[in-house]
Amino acid sequence: MLVQTKRRNPVEIITINRPEARNAIDYDTSEALADAFDAAEQDPGVWAVVLTGPGDKAFSAGMYPKAVALEMAMTGDPVDAATAQRLGLVNRVVKRSLGVTEDEVFELQGDVLAEVFTSPDAMEGPRAFAEKRAPKWTSA
Repeated sequence: MLVQTKRRNPVEIITINRPEARNAIDYDTSEALADAFDAAEQDPGVWAVVLTGPGDKAFSAGMYPKAVALEMAMTGDPVDAATAQRLGLVNRVVKRSLGVTEDEVFELQGDVLAEVFTSPDAMEGPRAFAEKRAPKWTSA
C-alpha cells in the first residue's frame, strides 16, 4: 500500500509508505493521500491528522519536501506572498503595482497560466522525476 492509515484515539496517522523511493509523491501516492485526508476530514471522530513516512533518509523526497507545502498542495489552501516567503517556499517577494485590480490580474494571468501548465516542459518535469532520469527540456 502506498499510504497506510492508523487511528490512535482521535488522531489519524497517515503514513506515506514508499521508503524505497524516499517516500516520493508520485501521481498514485498523491491520489492515495488525497483519499486518506478526505476520509479523515469527513470523520467526526478525527480531531487531528499526523502525516509521516518510514525510513531514515527523508520524510519525503517528492514534489514538496516541506510538510507545509505538502499540506497546502493537498488542501488547496491559498497562502499569501509574505507567508510563502516566511516558510521558505519563495526566496523573495517583489512589491510592484501594475495599476490593475486583483481581479484584473487574475483575469490577465489566465491565458499565460494555461500556456505554462500545458507546455511540454510542464509535463516533462514530473515525468522525468517519476522515471528517475534527467529532464529533456524543449523550451528555451
